[in-house]
Amino acid sequence: ETVREFELEQLEKNGTGEETRRRLAAWCLALAEAAQPDLIGGSMQPHWVIRLDDELPNLRAAVTWLLERKEGQTALRLLTAAEDYWSQRRPNSMELCRWLTAALAAAPEAPATDRTVAHYLLALVNSILGNEADAAMHVERLSSAAQESGEPAALGLAQYGVGMFWEFHGHGERAAAALTEAVPLLQVAGNDVLAAWAQADLADILIWQGDLEAGLPMLDEALARLRQLRTDWLITLVLNQRGHAALAEGDHRRAANCFTESITVARANQQTRA
Repeated sequence: ETVREFELEQLEKNGTGEETRRRLAAWCLALAEAAQPDLIGGSMQPHWVIRLDDELPNLRAAVTWLLERKEGQTALRLLTAAEDYWSQRRPNSMELCRWLTAALAAAPEAPATDRTVAHYLLALVNSILGNEADAAMHVERLSSAAQESGEPAALGLAQYGVGMFWEFHGHGERAAAALTEAVPLLQVAGNDVLAAWAQADLADILIWQGDLEAGLPMLDEALARLRQLRTDWLITLVLNQRGHAALAEGDHRRAANCFTESITVARANQQTRA
């Protein structure tokens, strides 16, 4: 830290501080866009998640500098390009919430797809933090931005976000209805990963409502699809769901196997949340 402070002083003394920070911001944006999945709401490869985790101090410095310079659209692009990183690693981050709120306020004319992802993340963060009113506001704005974009992937993500909101706030039937609409939208958009995850989430709700007959085959199908797609982070989560479903069935051996595999996959991908 002492060396860092000295070097920052030298940058300011020789007049290159501003240009160096601009170059860092450009580098971080390029990194986030290289890591970005092909489709809105897609799953990021594990090596990119780990790489962005390692670069978090640089990302933080870049976003802070961009927002200080009122370059909200660029800050928003950087943040939304790394959407799946934030979803996996920092879904309850007040810092992320502040960044996104500031970027949206500074860039009301930003592309609708970026605003869709930003409101999706804000709905997620606020739902996890228990801020129901703020989460509801962002769900509404999420749907509006997705409609404005007209992109099938954005529309599917928006409907998934609606389901997520209702699920977080204890409205299982409303969540199930929204997820039932989200799955075919995501499939049409070609987002097979999020479609399978939304199906797994829907199945999990059905199981907890006591409908094992409908939920279990749906959950097994989603898990099989995610294995085909090799999406380790979501496989970890669905294995947890399948473990709890096995407990509901009274199959303790299968539950133990699911939980054990989930932990193994999570450790292999440095996923401590699981």
